[in-house]
Amino acid sequence: MLREELFRVLKFLGVLVAIIVVEQFAKRMTRVEIAGDNESMAPAFPPGKYRIVRDIRSADDLKPGDVVAYFPPARPSEAIVARVVAKAGQEVESDGKELRVDGREFSHPGAKINVAKRKISPTRVPGGCVFLLTDNPSGAVEMECQGVVPLRHIWGRLKG
Repeated sequence: MLREELFRVLKFLGVLVAIIVVEQFAKRMTRVEIAGDNESMAPAFPPGKYRIVRDIRSADDLKPGDVVAYFPPARPSEAIVARVVAKAGQEVESDGKELRVDGREFSHPGAKINVAKRKISPTRVPGGCVFLLTDNPSGAVEMECQGVVPLRHIWGRLKG
């Protein structure tokens, strides 16, 4: 009897561990689609489906140039894809011709951010946040959902 009871408990624990492992894997990797008419991240990420790796636990896991998917508070059911431009403590500004972070022109291999008509007053990124921009402003949704974003709204990092 004791042996049967022990076997049931071990079987239950095995199933429970398997469920937790699968759940953690599913949370860490998923996909997001950039709609066919959305060129907001082209040419680096043209319209299509992309893998999201959910490996962001703190601000240290992100760096300028990373492309992330996040759910803005204004549109919590709609994932937006954007590029990390600056982290907490850095200052971002644009005169509509050049994007500067801490007084230097923003540059990252593969990132070609179009800042035409994007005037950004000097903005210091607060703790627990990052500053996000799409590479190409393509519409009002992207424009209203960019700027300072709390890390808790970031879903994961895009992988090509």
